[in-house]
Formats: sequence, C-alpha cells, structure tokens
Amino acid sequence: MKRLLTPLSAALAALAVLAGALFTAPPAFAVSVVSHGYGHLWAADGRSWLGSHLLDDGNLGLCLQLTKAPPEGSSIGYISGNSLGWYSRDDTPRLAYLGRNWLLSHDPIEASAAQLAAWSITGLGSHDDAYYAQRANGDAAAVLDRARQMRAIMDGPGGASRSVTATVNFADIAGSGGAGATVQSDLFVDFLSGGVTRLDPDLHAGTITLTGATFDDGSTGRTVSNGEKYTVHPIADTPASEIIAETEYSQLPYGDAFWVAEAPSTVQTLLVPPATLAEARASTSALVSTDLPFFPAVSTQTSAQTAVTGAAIHDTLDLALATPPVEEPRVAAGAATPAAASADAASSANAPSTKAPAASAPSASAPSANDDAPRSTDTSVGSGVAGSAAAGSAAADSAVPNSTTPNSELPSSRPTTGDSTDSDRAESEPPSAGPGSAGPGTEGTEGTEGTEGIEGIEGIDRLDQWGTYTAADGQVLPIPVTIRSTLLGPLDSAPTPAPQPPDGSGVVCRVETVAEQGPARYTTPDCVLPAPGFYVWVETIDPADTAAEKGGARVRPWRSPFGTATEVTSATTPPPPPAPPAPPTSAPPNTPNTTPGVAPVQPPKAGPPATLPHDLASTGSQGVPWWLAWGVASLIATGLAARLVSKHERFHRRRR
Repeated sequence: MKRLLTPLSAALAALAVLAGALFTAPPAFAVSVVSHGYGHLWAADGRSWLGSHLLDDGNLGLCLQLTKAPPEGSSIGYISGNSLGWYSRDDTPRLAYLGRNWLLSHDPIEASAAQLAAWSITGLGSHDDAYYAQRANGDAAAVLDRARQMRAIMDGPGGASRSVTATVNFADIAGSGGAGATVQSDLFVDFLSGGVTRLDPDLHAGTITLTGATFDDGSTGRTVSNGEKYTVHPIADTPASEIIAETEYSQLPYGDAFWVAEAPSTVQTLLVPPATLAEARASTSALVSTDLPFFPAVSTQTSAQTAVTGAAIHDTLDLALATPPVEEPRVAAGAATPAAASADAASSANAPSTKAPAASAPSASAPSANDDAPRSTDTSVGSGVAGSAAAGSAAADSAVPNSTTPNSELPSSRPTTGDSTDSDRAESEPPSAGPGSAGPGTEGTEGTEGTEGIEGIEGIDRLDQWGTYTAADGQVLPIPVTIRSTLLGPLDSAPTPAPQPPDGSGVVCRVETVAEQGPARYTTPDCVLPAPGFYVWVETIDPADTAAEKGGARVRPWRSPFGTATEVTSATTPPPPPAPPAPPTSAPPNTPNTTPGVAPVQPPKAGPPATLPHDLASTGSQGVPWWLAWGVASLIATGLAARLVSKHERFHRRRR
C-alpha cells in the first residue's frame, strides 16, 4: 500500500506545483516566429538580418538581445515587458514609445532603423550603431540617420513618457446657485524631457459624467476634449447641493507600458506592439450654494440639574437642522415629558464628545438628586422647533435676549474641545442629544402644528442641507448663526413645560454663542446661580444676528420651549459649615474646678547640674564635695583598723 501511495503523492505534488505556476505566472499567449518581417538582409554573409520579425498571428516584433540567437522557428509567449524588470526607469518609456510608433512599419528603411534604435537602447555589445547599420547594404547611411533621429525624438519634448494622468475641475460654481458654472478636464504627461506637462487643448477625446447637474442639452454625460470648458447647470433643490464630475480617457499613447514576446533563454525576446494603450480617470465634487432658506434648530442640555447657590452652570448646544424643513417657523404647544425624554435619549444619534454620558431621567416635578441628566431634544415635535418671529414675541420679551443687546455686554462663547477643568463648574456634563419625545402631528399654539424634530447629530458634518456662502478669499463656508441663551429664575417650584416662558420670569443672565462651524456641538459661557430655587435655560436664533453678506436672509428663526426637563437646574443653599471642635483641657490633680480652656502651670524641669571649678568639682553621683567624702572614708578606715587591732590582742591574750 505504501508503495502505491508514494508515487501517487509525488504525482499530486507535481500537479500542485504546476497549478501554482499556472496561477501565479503572468498571462502568456503562445505564438511562433515564422520568418523575417521588413528590413534588410546583409549581403556580406547572406544571413545577418536588420529589421522586424513576423509572428504566426500576423504581428511584428523587434529583437531586444543582440547577442542571442535569432528567434525564427521558436515558440514564444506574450507578457508585459514591465514585469521582467530588465530595463531602467528611462529605458522602459523609450521601448514603450518605440513599440507604439515605429514597430509596425512595412517600410524597409523605417523597420531597419527601428531595430537599430531598439538595440541602441538595450545594448549594442562591443560595436556601435554604425557597425550594425552596414546590414542595410546600400541603405546603411539612411538607416543609421533615421535610427538616430528616432532616438532624438524619444528623448526630446513630447517624446517618451513615464505616465499620463487626468484632472477635472469646476469653475465659478460656489455662489448664485451655480449660475455660470463650468467643468473642464485636462491631461498631464510626465515626459522624459520636460517632466510633467499639461497637454495642449483638444488633443484627445474623453467623457465627463455629472451627478447633481446637467449639461446645456439636459444630459448628464457627454464626449469632451481635454482642456475645453463646458457649461453645467446644478440641480439645486437644497440650500447647498453637491455635484460630482467624473472624467475618463482611453487609448492614450503615453506611459511606460510595453509588451514583449518572451523566448527561451538562448533566443532573443521580441518587442511587440502594446496590447492596450494608457487610460486616465479623475473625479471631483463641489458644493453649490443656493438662495434657498434653511431651518436651524438646537438640542440643549444644562450642565447640572442640582447645584448650590453661587455655582456656575452652562448650557451645551447641539446645532443641527430641523427635518424636514418647514415652510414657516412654528412654536409647539407641548414639551417632552421626562419619561419620553429618557426613552428618546436611549435611541438618539450621538455627537462626538468628551463629555460624560447621562445617568438617569429626572422627575418632571423636581430635578433628580443625580447631577447627570438625560438628554432630550428641545427642538423636536411637541417640544417646539421654531418660533416665528411674530408668534409670542411680546410675551417672551422678559425671557429671551433682546436682539439689540450690544455684543460687548455679552460674554464670549467657548467651543467644546475637551473635558472642562473649571473648578466652579457643576460636575455633571451633558450626554448626546436625541430626537424629541412627541411625535408628528403634535398640536401647536394658535392652530399651528409641531414639526418633526431636528436632524440627529450623526452626519451633521454634511453641508448639503445647511446653507453656505462664499467668503472674500473664495472659501465656501457654513452660514454662521448666533444662539442667544437666557437663564431664567429663580422660580419657586419646578417649571411646567410650555411653548414660552411665563410673564414676569426673572432673568439671571444672557449669553450668546456664535456658531461659525455650522452643525456642531457648542458650549455657552457660564452663569452663576444667585439664590435658591429653580432655573431654566431658553434659547433663540434670530436671522438678524447673521450679516447679509454671510447669508443672514436665508436663516429661519428658531425658539426653544420653556421648562424642558434637561434645561432645569435646582439650586439650594449650602448647609453652614460645622463648628470647629473645642481644644482639649486639663486640670492639676485634686483641682476639679480648673477654669476650662486654661492649661495648668507645669513646674520647670530640672536642668543639668551647674559646672563647678576643679577644686570644687563633685565626685559622687549626687554631687557630694570631695573633702566630705574623704573625711567620711578616713573615719571608716580608722574604725576598721582599731577593730582589727583589738581582735588581735584578745586572741594573743588567750594563748598566753
């Protein structure tokens, strides 16, 4: 069994190697070289050939390796010459140019000159071009002169090239709805001589296809010539419309791509005409500003729902579009309930932000103890998208900023670029905005109906719905709007949602935020809470705040409702600080009536003994004078001596 498996395994391995070679090798088409083509046979030896070679498919080729054997009778295959990596970055374009322009000539002198020019690129061995030109016999001088002309053309202006690219651009398209706009495509060639060069107009035909615009005849595609302008008409059905142009050119006689018929290693490989010529493509897009109005709206979030008096709070503003745009601004009758706001926040499209996410929804009657608040859209259906300039303006005069307030009296706005580091800012940060809770068809005041909300924060970087204008330097920029924010309060109880603030509402501060980046997230300046109570933010957008030259006439007014849950802050008086603890007291022993707070008098600690002169210095541990110690010692010694003498005498008396 093993003997049978071994040959089978070897066969399978061989098939795998063959299959790998077939699938990884460049595509090749087998042909044979059948005879000489056009040129000259050297009369001196009757076998040396200078010219092209004929293949069995009718194609012609020029030899590339002078020192190898002639290709007649050999089986060869077509492949991309660039894949071989045989020639330099400049010689590759030369061979490509030669193959495109002179290889197929049936003129003997032209064919012989092309072969001689090819060898001058790939290598003439130990001889010069004049030596091999002799094979043309009586035409040797003409062949040599023509071959050198070919080399000069390749290396001159407009000759051999490395690549070709296309461009397409709009002109006069930014303003006035694209009136007078044109589109033009151009071709650029990287020549060996002169580098990248823009081709003269009307040299090549291509196509341009439009999206969002038409040509004069109403079509969206047509044949064009390079370098020529064509009028386009944008289909402007939004405040800013994007149009796209795509251009394509084919069969361009440029670049370094060449093809060869590769022969066995001992036989000359042939340069053959290219299988295809170069292609070039390009596309571009542009925003076209129109005179159509657009409807901005803001989703808002207070920085804290609970705070203490003296704290500074701000409002976060997500500027977007009311969608779908309404014909006239409206003020909705209802406002989002906290439960609905919480549900909406869970499904809302979030804007990129470094702020902390929301925690839970507060009660409608009183703010939650949790400072983090859910985010709801103040400008959606039922919570009021746009208030008309006339509707309720007099009733809200005390609650909204006056358009005549000088800018110098208002704090400047700050963009939201990262986490806040203000020590006096309330700790809660707003989460992302979502659609309002009330659905389409919510009844508005005075017979008007609510709009369908604002566009989510996702995707608001598109300006095809937001109005744009053309600045003095030619830039197309978003039309800026000014969001005026008013902090109302203090109120005695939690505010009831309403289209407008109640009459007589107190105003804590008015601030403004200039939104120059179009749809984005912005942060208002701070306002300080002066006293306990409830506070609520309200916002407006007034077209009069945008200069006419920046598109102010296209902005539609907007007003937020009053009392939206995410805009309410409850302020309380901070508790008084605790009294500092009394310092500890102590009394002398057996003296219970020691006065509190008075520390007992401590006796002074004994210091080190005073140093005496040498003749009075102490010798004892308690400082006994030396003379007293000496006297006591003498008395003791005398007593002991007398006792010993007395004992000795008694002893000897008994012996006698």
